[in-house]
Amino acid sequence: MTLQPYVIQASFGRISFIFMCMIALQFVCFKFLEFSDYVTPLFIIVAIVLLIVFSFSIYMLWMIIQRRTPRIIFNLDDFEVIQYSRKAKIKYADMTSFNLERHETHYQVTAYEPERKLFLYSAHPIQVVDIFARTTTEPILQVQQGLLINNEQILETAMLLYILCQNKAKSRPAIFHKLNNKQFKFTDYLNQKDIANFTYDQKLNKKFSARK
Repeated sequence: MTLQPYVIQASFGRISFIFMCMIALQFVCFKFLEFSDYVTPLFIIVAIVLLIVFSFSIYMLWMIIQRRTPRIIFNLDDFEVIQYSRKAKIKYADMTSFNLERHETHYQVTAYEPERKLFLYSAHPIQVVDIFARTTTEPILQVQQGLLINNEQILETAMLLYILCQNKAKSRPAIFHKLNNKQFKFTDYLNQKDIANFTYDQKLNKKFSARK
């Protein structure tokens, strides 16, 4: 029997919110262009914004229809992060360390949203191409809310990596069976102190020794 990978899908609520915001922005831009009498620099800027947002909304709709939404796939020996056109695969045995940080990102003067970031360090360089086609060969992969996964999923990713990287390959199938059968409990693998660190500390660092 083939072992099924465990997949964390992009947050549907987050995707829906971004898609609706893009539709609203397109409507505002279209109305501005409709009632503009002259071609001004602002007119050109709004037209460019409309073209970019429209193109990305079409791509996002295609991504949803084709079921290519961003996701994190946990396999027996490695995990894969897929975001739009970029993809990175990391073996658990190659991971040397990671740290989980929690930041407060201000969107307005009077309101802020909590944001968790997970930084993963691998023994081998990871090539990541972002939306703007900028390529980096730094040995770091940053998974954050731009991946369209929510805070709880960031936390789940960190805790799963914490567990999978500390367990040897021969003991991981049992973990995956529990994950896919909805019988998995973090408390079976992490003590209360570990969970408290992940939940409340501003930063948690973990280094891994050589594993097979």
